[in-house]
Amino acid sequence: MRNMIALRLIAGVAAGLLLNALADHWPERRWGAAARVTPQPLRRVLVLLATGGAALGLQQLGQPPAAHLLHMALLFCLLLAGVIDWEQRLLPDPLLLLAAGIALLLAALRAGNPAPAVMGAIVAGGCMLAAYAGGRCYAGAHAPPALGFGDVKLAAVLGLALGVQAALPALLAGVLLAGAVALFLRVARGRHRGVFMPYAPWLLLGALPALLR
Repeated sequence: MRNMIALRLIAGVAAGLLLNALADHWPERRWGAAARVTPQPLRRVLVLLATGGAALGLQQLGQPPAAHLLHMALLFCLLLAGVIDWEQRLLPDPLLLLAAGIALLLAALRAGNPAPAVMGAIVAGGCMLAAYAGGRCYAGAHAPPALGFGDVKLAAVLGLALGVQAALPALLAGVLLAGAVALFLRVARGRHRGVFMPYAPWLLLGALPALLR
């Protein structure tokens, strides 16, 4: 038992090292350049703690080996997406597409029927799309909205991974977290209120308890 826990912890740390390397070298697509992101020591430590903790937490679930591997791969993709959004302010489409495919396979493996997962993607993505459209209308044509379209796609992926019943509370928790942080920054910065805050990390943090089940 101890050997299995040690192996899973080693696998989690190895996943964290790989994730940090990918985040450090992910090309900056938004401005058309392939510049490397400056490595952040604190992020490196937090990622290692997150992946190691996830490996230990998932070990308690008693999943079949194939489902466990898919679950870990899904968490890996989502965490990488959150780190990239935090540092580069974008959510890469290939990464979200990969996460969606893994979530669909995982849903089919667990339940035998991916229809509830697809419905979760439609409902969660639709709710976030409505929020995105409302933000665009409120902000106007010349001001960036709080939500980006990448956040809409991320919400759909979370709906695919969690299903309707778990996805909506998870999204609500993420929105409340993001709102609390935005309010704190707004008060702390006073007049300097034009700094863009990435939304995906807070959506993922709100969904984390459900994702670890």
